[in-house]
Amino acid sequence: MAAALTVMSAASVFSFADGGEFALKNSTPTDGYEKVQSANVMVKLFFTEEVSGETTADMFTFEDEEGNKVPFKLVPDPSDKTNLNLLCENDLTDDVSYKVTVSKDLESADGDTLGKDATVEFSTKSSNMGLGYMLLMVIMIAVMSFTTIRDKKKKEEAKEAFGSRGGMEGKVETNPYKLAKERNISVQEASRIIAEEKEKARKKQEKMESKYGKEVTASKNREQAPKKAAKPEKKIHKVKTRRIVKR
Repeated sequence: MAAALTVMSAASVFSFADGGEFALKNSTPTDGYEKVQSANVMVKLFFTEEVSGETTADMFTFEDEEGNKVPFKLVPDPSDKTNLNLLCENDLTDDVSYKVTVSKDLESADGDTLGKDATVEFSTKSSNMGLGYMLLMVIMIAVMSFTTIRDKKKKEEAKEAFGSRGGMEGKVETNPYKLAKERNISVQEASRIIAEEKEKARKKQEKMESKYGKEVTASKNREQAPKKAAKPEKKIHKVKTRRIVKR
């Protein structure tokens, strides 16, 4: 037991010398994230303890994959002293890896140090994402145009059907002898076909009436509504000769 206590005591001393419990807890973006927007980037660092108020920007290194320095401003969080923010002065480049290094000498408010460098690595989005978005927009516009043209055609068909005598059923051939002669079939077969076509036309008529009936009726009423007569203009007649007023 004495030997165990000695080892534990030595471990705690070494741990305190390496910075104790003061460490980088988390970050935004998180380490390894690969889809960071390149505009208005701010790297947020979250520590386990409050950071010293005398911390300066030289405790941090911000660079791209080629070692080029990224200019930034150190922005403390006034509401939470365990957080520090690195605000990029310029937009980053698309599809590039970046690395933020926190110096091992960074101190907490209690005087503890990290003891070893902490790093956060992330990558910005590829510029090819914009092409995919544009392609999606083109497809959406094409679908919307097709839907608009189709609906317009159906409305025109409905308007024509309501305006014609007998509606959609009025367009079906009703003479079985004529149909039998045209298709070279029996009169009974022609009668059956005519009955089926009439039933299809009736269902289509009902569907159009339920979907477009009110709209078409309102449109027809507007077209057939009598126009208001224009009000006659008031004319002023001037008398050239002198009038004699009899008393």
